[in-house]
Parts: sequence; structure tokens; C-alpha cells
Amino acid sequence: MKHVNLLLSAREEETLSEFASTMFECLKISTFEERESENYVDGHYFIGMGTDAEFKLMKSDATEHVDLPFWIRISAAIRGDEISLEFVEHLANEVIKPCGREVARVDNFGRVDEHRINY
Repeated sequence: MKHVNLLLSAREEETLSEFASTMFECLKISTFEERESENYVDGHYFIGMGTDAEFKLMKSDATEHVDLPFWIRISAAIRGDEISLEFVEHLANEVIKPCGREVARVDNFGRVDEHRINY
């Protein structure tokens, strides 16, 4: 997969900035930045680079997934490379869930044939 979309739970009244700070800490990414873009909810998102992948963190406006309001789009660190399902499952089960988050992978996110896999 070139990109993987994960949706994550929020803590009570958590902002995107707070989510990004705690999530990048969980992912062991110390350098990340906030970017502005009208293409994203509230006009901004965060991006950070790990060893194997790039992580873009933003708010989701997917009404069918209101229980998981934060969205992480994972892309391979090297253009043209693929993200393995094993890598994603490791992140979901061994990194994100232990940080106190519910997490789901959404295949074909935003399309009619969208499919949610809860971890």
C-alpha cells in the first residue's frame, strides 16, 4: 500500500495540537511541524518523518466515524516504496493502542467501497 489511513480516538476536548504532541511522542518522532492548508479541517495539519514512514496528522470530518475524530495518513518514507500491512498492524497494536487510543484502519477512505478494520 502506498498510503494507509488510520482513525484514532480523542481524549475529552482534545485539540489537534494536543493530539499531535502526544501522538508524535508515542511514535518516537521528536521533530514535526504544523502546516496550514484550507484542504484540512480547521485549516491545518501536522507532519512528521519517522525512520520508515511519513505521518500526517489531522482532524477527520468523516461523519460515519465520529467515534474516531483524528486521522493519521501514513506514507512510505521513500517515494515509490510500499507500507506493509505488518508495519501498520504493529503500529496499531504495539504503539498506538498502548498509548490509550482506539484505532481503526480505513481502506478506500472516503469511497463507496470504504472498509473499516478495528484493531
